[in-house]
Amino acid sequence: MVVTCLPSISLKRKAQDLTLKVDIFTLARYGVLHTVPVPLFHNREGGRSDGGAYSLAPTLATVSAFLSGMGRLDNWPQAIKHGNIGVSGMRDLEELATVSEIIRYADKWGNDLHSVVKTNKAEKLVPPLVLGKTLLAAMLFIGNRLRQQSIPYGGQFWNEDRWLNKYKGWLAEVSATAYAALHDTDVESARAVLDPLNDWQRYARQVAFFMTDAHAPYLREGYWRLFTHPFPEDIYEPTLKARGAKGRSRFGPYRERTFHPKKGFGGLYGQDDEPSLGPVNGQFPIRAFERAFWSVFV
Repeated sequence: MVVTCLPSISLKRKAQDLTLKVDIFTLARYGVLHTVPVPLFHNREGGRSDGGAYSLAPTLATVSAFLSGMGRLDNWPQAIKHGNIGVSGMRDLEELATVSEIIRYADKWGNDLHSVVKTNKAEKLVPPLVLGKTLLAAMLFIGNRLRQQSIPYGGQFWNEDRWLNKYKGWLAEVSATAYAALHDTDVESARAVLDPLNDWQRYARQVAFFMTDAHAPYLREGYWRLFTHPFPEDIYEPTLKARGAKGRSRFGPYRERTFHPKKGFGGLYGQDDEPSLGPVNGQFPIRAFERAFWSVFV
């Protein structure tokens, strides 16, 4: 198979460009999927039958089925440090597989697909569950850029719309470019489909809030936080309320040492230099990603 004229987008910072090739989604249009863009884990705790591997839809999988939506993502900087995609596109072609191969040999391609491949909707569900990890990787790359650029300013730009605008644009363009490649259309037509379904500004705000240290004072355990740092209302939609376990208005309790009072969610064993997205056994906090991810496949 020869694939030419692969579309791309450029994320510009002065003279340096970060280019995300969407050859992955062009190949997907022909039924060939790139299965491991970056190594993603809920956690790396021993004794788990799934090895802690990340599932984009745990309610469809045999693991963590009690969750509603995506769960915690462990040590996201490590995940993108040695990925199989980079500025020039795919790095490891050994990870390519057809949809039929994935359905037939699910054990090889991911524990999160075990239940899915046994259903009569496997051919429809496997592509988004596999390709969604590429979209998640793209969000992590953008979030890492945002995190690094915010450090000199204290990382407190989640509520500065003017500062978020370029990240809003990049996140929207990632989804639109993927949609265009997957559905064989142009980016403008893709935006016409995706824009009514997504709040890109809120998406960028959630990335800036949870992928920097900004979230830490708002998610500390205990009632005192309610009075000193009430959870910002514009992080989530008005219909979505941030609550603690069992609907309590205070957050926590978190697993011991997994939440740093100044840095927020960290590693499974108290490593404050391993930023993670969400508490142990909790939900993935960037909820806007899920909407953006699934909308690519409408």
